Amino acid sequence: MAKVGRLTKEVLGDSMMNAYEAGFAKALEVLSGDLDQDYTKTLEDVQKKCWEEWGQFGIMDYDPRETKDLAKTSSRGRGRPAGSKSPPKPEEGEHLAALPYNPEKCRARFWNGGHGGQCWRNPLNGDDLCKGCAGRRDDDDKDFWGYFDEPLGSDSEHKKSGGSHPWKVLQEERAAKKDSDKKDKKAAKKKALKDKAAAKKAAAEAERAAAEAEKVAAEAEAVAAAAAAAAAEEAEETAKEAENEAEEAAKNAENEVGDESEDEDTQSLGGDDNEYKDEDTQSLGGDDNEYKDEEPEKIFEEYEYDGFKLKWNKETNELLDPDDDDLMGNMILIDGEWTAVIKD
Repeated sequence: MAKVGRLTKEVLGDSMMNAYEAGFAKALEVLSGDLDQDYTKTLEDVQKKCWEEWGQFGIMDYDPRETKDLAKTSSRGRGRPAGSKSPPKPEEGEHLAALPYNPEKCRARFWNGGHGGQCWRNPLNGDDLCKGCAGRRDDDDKDFWGYFDEPLGSDSEHKKSGGSHPWKVLQEERAAKKDSDKKDKKAAKKKALKDKAAAKKAAAEAERAAAEAEKVAAEAEAVAAAAAAAAAEEAEETAKEAENEAEEAAKNAENEVGDESEDEDTQSLGGDDNEYKDEDTQSLGGDDNEYKDEEPEKIFEEYEYDGFKLKWNKETNELLDPDDDDLMGNMILIDGEWTAVIKD
């Protein structure tokens, strides 16, 4: 039951008078029924006791206006007159998803082009959903987009084809996270390559320093060896001078034998020259055939650097990411050896 008519000052005054009289009447009733009541208590105690019994109902229960039946609705909202219609459907758009929850309306969420929004209809009596949304909620063969006062993707949602609803804001969040993860992964990959390159460069510098020290030591050893060789050569020359005279006499006696030997050597050398020529001719012919069979050099070559596979462009000496051809570094020639240098 609800009051009808305007609440004027006169009506409010009558209502307060009714409440005042009803309060004291209730006080007398309470005191009469309480055998242990101390009738010597102060008026303050009497008023407190009356308020505990009367105040819980509220002043408006004593409103003198005429009452009229109203249609009952959800406990979440106020009642509305019987036979009233729900408001028209609002214009769809992303702005509906940002509106605050209205407990006076149907609690369900509607699709709204993938943005979501609270249903604009009024709820049924004794329910927090309108007739259409209640039917969707109770039928697994229909889409139900959950409750507007719950997060998107909650367990209350269901889709007739199975799976979850493709809410746009959730798709954007997933795409942003995927892109962020990809960038983080590539940054970590570049950092690992850079750290490996720095470590390899430091090792190469240490190796060059060791080689330089070894070279200095070798040069010092060579100087000492040269001095020893010079002394030994001088001693050998002195000994050879003494032997030359004896060898000269022996050679004079062997001249005839030497002439015959030279004829034999000449014949032998002639045969050897022919063999050498044939061998050289065959060797050159074979080399020509080998050159003809060689294939042209490939432009790209797979290059593995500390566990990471890269593409080496042999013409530009660029190191590329095999997934998207992103420039990762360059190949440079250091001490006659091709070395990878990863860019920052």
